[in-house]
Amino acid sequence: MEILLAEQTDNFLDQFYNCDDGLLREVTLKFTGSSNPPLAIVEISTRSKQVKGQAEWVNLRLQIESLAEFQLTKGVREDCVVLSNGIRILHAKGIVQLDLSSDGRERATVEEYRASPFYFGGIALMWELRPYRE
Repeated sequence: MEILLAEQTDNFLDQFYNCDDGLLREVTLKFTGSSNPPLAIVEISTRSKQVKGQAEWVNLRLQIESLAEFQLTKGVREDCVVLSNGIRILHAKGIVQLDLSSDGRERATVEEYRASPFYFGGIALMWELRPYRE
């Protein structure tokens, strides 16, 4: 897995079209004891600009290391599988935040990310590409 640095974030999001209309495939939270910090794993099927032709769809695996905060709230009429508004990433105040909410709100500050119904925050965001699968 590769670490996503703050200065790489805009290019990273552009490479994957912000994961607009991507499909959420997996969300896993791991709490394995005091010797291993908690983490969150998110896998998304999305388009990639680096892949040409019919194989444009890939699975993007994101891992939030040393998970410090998260919120997962799903309303009765909400669909959290289709990422209609893509994803947003913020590096600030020593943490990286990943917002997956579909509420369409723009977020620019740590506090605004914390108001998201579907976000994770941790020390680092790691990522890797995997072959597309449903």
